Amino acid sequence: MKYLILIMLSAVTSTVVSQQIRVILEPDTITGKYSTSGVIPVSSKPSEAIMKGAYKWLSEIKYAATLASKGIILDEAVFGKITVNQYFISAPETFNSKVRFTLTLEFRDGRFRYHFTDFYYLAVTKRKEFESVTTNDDKLLVMQFLRESTAYINSFLSEITEYTTNYVDDSNW
Repeated sequence: MKYLILIMLSAVTSTVVSQQIRVILEPDTITGKYSTSGVIPVSSKPSEAIMKGAYKWLSEIKYAATLASKGIILDEAVFGKITVNQYFISAPETFNSKVRFTLTLEFRDGRFRYHFTDFYYLAVTKRKEFESVTTNDDKLLVMQFLRESTAYINSFLSEITEYTTNYVDDSNW
């Protein structure tokens, strides 16, 4: 009987994890700045376990091989919140520009909320917010960055959801 319950539980978990997360990066109707946010369910885990899993994934897996792990801010962890100031390197056709952003994760029992905000790019000698471009060349560049940012966010959310869903706290060794 307990094996049947385990099999059913793993089937439910894999169904939740296999759901494709698709977000679109669009300008906020009030501020005009590009952002996206949403809530992702993570089984029935307590918020502390989800936050531990998310922090472990961020610091030891996603950004472990870079200095980007220093951008993880835990000042509000007591309130169930992690802020991440990060970047990704864009495609070679954009001359390996950096796209920087701020991510805020908030945790509740059985779910977490994400907010991706403050997008700008660093290219050679420029630092520009996505919304502040004026020339056609810069607008084309930002369109490319928006496509890459959307793909990055979708991949990021799928990975962190899968990790936090399957995360088991190993502090009882």
